[in-house]
Order: sequence, then structure tokens, then C-alpha cells
Amino acid sequence: MQANLIYITDGYPFVKEDNFSGDELPYLTAQPWNLVVLPKLRGLPPRHLPRYDFALDTCLTVPDWQRVRFLAHWRSLPFMAAEVANSLTHGILPRPVALCKATAVALHARAALKKLILTQKLHRNALVVYAFWFLPVVVGAWMLRKEFPHMRIVSRLHGIDLYAFQSKGGYLPFRYRRASMADVFAPCSQRGYAYLKEEGVPEGKLTCNYLGVPEASGTALASQGDGLNLVSCSFAQPVKRLPLLGRSLIALARNRPGLRVHWHHVGDGPQFEALRNIVSQQLPPNLRCTLHGRMSVEDARRFFTGDTVGGLDGLLCVSASEGLPVSMMEAQQAGLPIVSTDVGGVSEIVTSDTGVLMPAQFTQQQFDDAVLTLCHWKQRALREHIARQGRMLFSLENYKKFIRQVLEPQMCISEALLRAFLRT
Repeated sequence: MQANLIYITDGYPFVKEDNFSGDELPYLTAQPWNLVVLPKLRGLPPRHLPRYDFALDTCLTVPDWQRVRFLAHWRSLPFMAAEVANSLTHGILPRPVALCKATAVALHARAALKKLILTQKLHRNALVVYAFWFLPVVVGAWMLRKEFPHMRIVSRLHGIDLYAFQSKGGYLPFRYRRASMADVFAPCSQRGYAYLKEEGVPEGKLTCNYLGVPEASGTALASQGDGLNLVSCSFAQPVKRLPLLGRSLIALARNRPGLRVHWHHVGDGPQFEALRNIVSQQLPPNLRCTLHGRMSVEDARRFFTGDTVGGLDGLLCVSASEGLPVSMMEAQQAGLPIVSTDVGGVSEIVTSDTGVLMPAQFTQQQFDDAVLTLCHWKQRALREHIARQGRMLFSLENYKKFIRQVLEPQMCISEALLRAFLRT
């Protein structure tokens, strides 16, 4: 019997920037499974569609105008009542809009997954649902457990889908019920592992699995002279605190008038205009700012080598919260030192050998001192050491390990459960 794996991606292949699923996909297709890739989002025609089986006619995200229909379903009221009661037990007041939206998405995903499984007859053999993020679509799969008792559920977790404090109002739907909603939780950092364990997820369900990124095309060049060419790379949202980064760099330039600084930012988002307003003001004469906006993942990887901007001297991050930033994995593969706030799983990437950590609430003096250390990281030997660290921790081989250590065992369990069910 050929086993079945349903791989739930975020935006791939519709969203070109969601390249992490694209990195993992070749390793999944190399297995003797029937692989069905199920994008959570559906939109314009796919920008890059390999020769894989995508369930492009199935969408797991319910449109706003259809939410009322799913909220009127008989399952919704008891489900939401249980969530409210559970949250209040832990002293959390659910946000009604967030709860209603998450419930509608979960019920819609349940119906869509059930139709996909029955239409393609995936329930007749071993079946694993693997989600790249722990989102309400995973809850929809969990709702099908009674109908497909041999189905196993595996979910990675990153940041916004893991930490309640990253959610608006500190409310993360199903936070205190998720321990039962998957068979394996695979946070992408040791910090995430510890967080889930503290929240009551059994250790037997937990495994930490780093993501992997392609090896850089070369070691990043450093800028010439005594100046610093710096880069930040993130979506411009409040948690990234990019306006704070801009103000801190302006203060650094004023405090060190003899230091030439050129700051590049890669990425757009809701706070991009606020960032543009800061850098459009009169800057110190020794500070230049270039806002590159959105780049494809491939272009960002090439940018980190420094070839197009006369060399790069370090990656900056002042986030209030993080998971395990992929931008840092990319930078480290290229040999770039990193200056970052010590939040989330960042300390698993940034060590005394690869960069400098600052407190989340850093002072200007701490920021200045950390950035100025980058002047001493221009030596090629130091950068090659950073790149070796990156290849050791975050290579694409991590996807093979994940398949061997997580997905294959769950597939075997599913097959055993199915055989036992058929015998009865």
C-alpha cells in the first residue's frame, strides 16, 4: 500500500517569497509516498510550479464573506464555548473577532480536507498531514480524527504561530488546547521547544528541528576602509521595530561623526512608510540609507554576498520578539556577522563566534558598542568560520533529518493503526 502525505504550505506556490517550502519539497518528493501539496492560500496563477501534485482546487482559508456560513455550523458554538472556558481557566480573555475567524477557518479547513481525502481515497492507506505552520487549518485536521483515526498530524512552529505575546492582545486561539491537536510538534528552535514544554505539551510529542537554507554562493565580501555597510532584512511590522533601528543608526552616526555608515534595508510591510519618513529627514552627513523594499528570496540571498553594494559588514536586528529568523540563517551561510537583540531563538544562531547580542531593551550606548564591533569582523578567516557554523547548523540536510526522524515514524504508526483497524 502506498502511504499518503498531505503537505500544507502557507503560500507556496502562489507566493513567490514563500521559498522555504520550495527548499523542502524536493526532499519530500524523493520519498515513496503519494505526496499532495496543499497551499493554505489560493490566488493568482502559481508563479513557479514544479512538476508535483498540488491540490490547487482546494483552498484552506475561508473568505471573509463565507465566515458566517461556517460560524452557523452546529459544531461552531460548542467548539467556541470550550475555547472560551479553557482560556478563562488560564486567566485569558479571548478576543471575539480572533476566535470567530480562527473557528471559521478551522471548520472550513475540516470540510476541505475531508473532501480532498475522500475524493482522492487517501484514507484507504497510511495518512499523515504535515503543516509547515501551526495555524487553524491544523485544528481543522484534528477535527477529522474520529472519521480517520489512523491519520497522524505533524506541525512545525515558528514564532507568530507559537508565542502568545506575538499575537494581538496576547491572545492566541487554541493555545491551551493545542497539546491534543497534533501528534508531533516540531518547533524550529530550542527556545520554542522549551516554551511548548512549559505550556504542557508532553515531551514525547516534541522535537526541535532546525530549518535549512541553501549554501551561499560565496563568502560575503567586507566593505573597504573604516566605514560600515550594514543590512537589515525583515517584514516591516511593529515587532521588528525598524523605526527604532533607524533612530538608533542616526544617533550612532551623530555620536561617531568620523565613521561612515551605509544602511541597507530589504523588505516591505505596514511600517515601511514610517521607515521611509525617518530616513527621508535630514540625516547626518556620514549616514546613508537605502530602502530596497521587497526582494525575492533568491535575490536576498545574492544580496547577502555583498557583491552588488561594495561589500557588507553585518546584519542588524532589533526585534522585540523572534522565532529563529531565516534571514539570519541566510546571512550566516554567507559569513556575515550579526548584531541582534537577544530574543526568541536568536541566541541559537548568534554566539560570541558569530556576532553580538544586545538586551531587548538596549541603550544607545549598547547599540553603538555592538555595531562598532563589526569593524573587527572584516577578516576573511572570521567570515569563513561564521559560514562553516551556518553550514553545520542550517544546511538543507536538516530536511532529510526531519523526514527520517519525524515523518517516516509517523507514517509507520499510521500504517500500523490502519492495519489494526482493518483487522477489527
